[in-house]
Amino acid sequence: MANRFTKKTPSSAKQITKAKSKRKASTKSTSVRSTAKNKNKVKRNALHRLGGEYAKATQEETKKPSKKTTKPKAKTKHKSTTKVGQAKRVEKPPNGFIPWGRTLTTKDNYLGKQKTGSTKTRPVVVVETNSHNELAVVPLSSRKGTNRTELKGYENPKTKQKTYYKHYLEIEDDEGNPIKVNDKFKENHKNMDVSKSDVDKIRSTIFTKSSIQQRNNKLIKKFRD
Repeated sequence: MANRFTKKTPSSAKQITKAKSKRKASTKSTSVRSTAKNKNKVKRNALHRLGGEYAKATQEETKKPSKKTTKPKAKTKHKSTTKVGQAKRVEKPPNGFIPWGRTLTTKDNYLGKQKTGSTKTRPVVVVETNSHNELAVVPLSSRKGTNRTELKGYENPKTKQKTYYKHYLEIEDDEGNPIKVNDKFKENHKNMDVSKSDVDKIRSTIFTKSSIQQRNNKLIKKFRD
């Protein structure tokens, strides 16, 4: 029987050492290849993600509508759309100017070119003024009649009667001169003023609702010119 404890010869020791070296080299080579594969896999995944993101971005960019280059429109002058019967109210007119709603005392024969021959004293209400302090007025009355509307809420402080306004606008006296405060048209105290809301109702009627609105609009246009 061979001895188990026989000493290894130098040649067998060398062979064992070589075998160990080969195993180490093989293990190292396998590790290097594995690491390289992992790196390549990471690169491929990264490229895949980038490719997907790029494709998505390209699709979104394609979906976006292209901006059309348009030339700026040339400025055009627009005609005023303000209706004839409309005007800017002067809440606080300059000193010496007559406010809207102020009443004046006059006579029928001073209101335009009347053909009735009446000389009755009558109040009129100012419904508009211009830059020359000329007045556009509407006659008031205490009687019902054709082309007259009751001025509800207003009572003449002197007569204590109901008040009606005529649908006629007047801008000139009997001589064809603009209506102004003078001997023919005397300004009343402010306690006889017609309220803002009532003036608006009068204007709405004479310029947009009355059967003679065309006449009134023609006169107010002339008054403003």
